[in-house]
Amino acid sequence: MNDATVGMENLPNVFIDKIGLYPMKQPGTGYIFRYRVEMKLCMYDHSPKRAWYDREELSSMEVKIVLRGGETAKALNNGTDSLYDYGPNTPGTIILGRDSFSIEEEMIGYTKFSTTIKLNIPSVSDLNVYAACFISGLDFGSDLFNKFYGPMTAEKILIGGIVNNQSGYFYYPDTNEEYGGPVHKHQKTYMEGSEHSERSHATLRYVAEENYKIVEASDVDAGMLAEADIGFELLADEQPDVLSLDDINDDNTITSGDMAGGNTSSTPSPELGGTNIVEVY
Repeated sequence: MNDATVGMENLPNVFIDKIGLYPMKQPGTGYIFRYRVEMKLCMYDHSPKRAWYDREELSSMEVKIVLRGGETAKALNNGTDSLYDYGPNTPGTIILGRDSFSIEEEMIGYTKFSTTIKLNIPSVSDLNVYAACFISGLDFGSDLFNKFYGPMTAEKILIGGIVNNQSGYFYYPDTNEEYGGPVHKHQKTYMEGSEHSERSHATLRYVAEENYKIVEASDVDAGMLAEADIGFELLADEQPDVLSLDDINDDNTITSGDMAGGNTSSTPSPELGGTNIVEVY
């Protein structure tokens, strides 16, 4: 834990801490047509002197979460699009106020804040989630200056219809300390920060590991499903392999649409308790 974990670029960093996937299958076929999702996000702040929490001048700070797959995900990955391009009425976009995050843990010199959102997503071939802090309503007379966003974080959820099982982390090779801030690649080398600059900044190394963030459950608790049944429809008009929730009958049979399969496991349901639950309608 260091200042880079809190954030040193405009606004604080947002972290995707845990994703719980609950597959819904078509009776008699085993096809997964929808996932119920619990996604835990967290941010950190200094303690006792705060950088962003409870500061009046940052009261309008919000967090934007965008779910995308296919070509739209590629555009976000390569910088052709930015989260600024996705408004609150864009399908697959969720916006949370700063107050949605509550204190989860106090540490020496730092505080961890977290929240959990619950939503439904149709089964798709590829799906990523992106998140960043932002402040809207600015008017500097230029779209470029009005884009006041913090570093963007992302996580691959589904790859080829299968839950992503690989993740990783960055660390400083000279100290072996884990690094939690934004990263860019320069001349095939990972470095601190969202983009390269002439200012001195450290080299990083990446370690691939099993993805412990995403947990897929094979047995779904009926009570949790009732609470999470939000009817969230994602990009049904953008991807032909997306099954719209409009195609799902009350008895969970399917009247039309394509289905993308996925694997399931006997992993227990993820424990995401103790955080602020935000229902997305």
